[in-house]
Amino acid sequence: MSSVPRNYYSQKSDSLNKFIQDLSVKCKWISRSRLIVFGMGILCIWLLWGQLIPITILSILFILLFIFLVRYNDATEDQLKLYQNLYLLTHEELKSLNHQFLHRPDGEKFIQSLLLETNDLDLLGKGSLYQFINRTVSDMGNEEMARSLLGVPDNILFKQEAIQELSQKIEWILTFRAVQSSSPLSQKSKDFLAGWIKENASERIPAAFPLLSKILPFISVAWVGLYAFNYISNQVFTLGVLIILGVQGFFATWAAKLFKKINHINEELSALSPCLESIESESFKSPLLNEIKSKLVHPEMASKSIRNLNAILNRYDYRMNMVVYIPLNFFTWWDIRLMMELHNWRKSLKGNIDHWYETLAKFEMFSSYATLAFNKPDWCYPEINE
Repeated sequence: MSSVPRNYYSQKSDSLNKFIQDLSVKCKWISRSRLIVFGMGILCIWLLWGQLIPITILSILFILLFIFLVRYNDATEDQLKLYQNLYLLTHEELKSLNHQFLHRPDGEKFIQSLLLETNDLDLLGKGSLYQFINRTVSDMGNEEMARSLLGVPDNILFKQEAIQELSQKIEWILTFRAVQSSSPLSQKSKDFLAGWIKENASERIPAAFPLLSKILPFISVAWVGLYAFNYISNQVFTLGVLIILGVQGFFATWAAKLFKKINHINEELSALSPCLESIESESFKSPLLNEIKSKLVHPEMASKSIRNLNAILNRYDYRMNMVVYIPLNFFTWWDIRLMMELHNWRKSLKGNIDHWYETLAKFEMFSSYATLAFNKPDWCYPEINE
């Protein structure tokens, strides 16, 4: 009796295919619009060359419009990627309903790591229960799934209640999995981030940084102002600019060493935040699910904290565009500000993020069992007889 889930996945797949086609066309039009706006901006500057005020106003308008289109394009592409992942997942579930699951990870690597002495029940390995049930995406979720099969059963009724509730939220489960599929979270990145925070939690930035972040931008702006109103000569202005750029080069090198340690996991952090947010924003009745979820919302929303870190790393990437970075850093001393923000973020966590990943892994595990319950509505839950 799998007609209900089969019909659901088939209809979902058809509707997603339509959305994907529409969004693909939309992305193409946005890309063309960006090119048109850029070309019109260049043309207007050429036609109005020599007229400072009109050129300035139009340049600002075209830049703002171009930035809007870039962000709109990014948001549309993210939505397109999510729908594409959802489409693949619905087809994966249709395969599972046809007993095609031997291509999925079999969990055999956990036989040694979890010190399993026997596998008589085919819990792990080719054609195992793990391979049939598991829908986890992250490395931590994969291990949590293996532990749930191998561990001593406890809180069985509470776990059944959690699975029953999640099985009625199949739409949420698919979206939860699709978000993770964009950039699966690895144990390596989790260990790196946790170690980086603990290692540097007590590290201090110079006490003068907050004061410098206010004084140095004022000096840069004042220096340009003095030159603009002819209070200093070209030679003096050039010398001052070179000194400012030299000092900024020192801070840029300092910032590069600091951000190099963390910047390479930015993509996974971008996936972690919406994963955690999907848990935080969902309402659950199960006491067990709410207990697990509570680790994400106290003392601060975990997704918000990750978004803040991700935003800092994205702002640091402005240096990839020298046209933007050089004037931005010259007038705001951008690198000093970002080093302060990164230090404050790291300090606010007090060195512990393990519970974020543990919560994510547990929800992945329960979602796997809930997907099985949805796909097999005629299967029963075992009753416990004392």
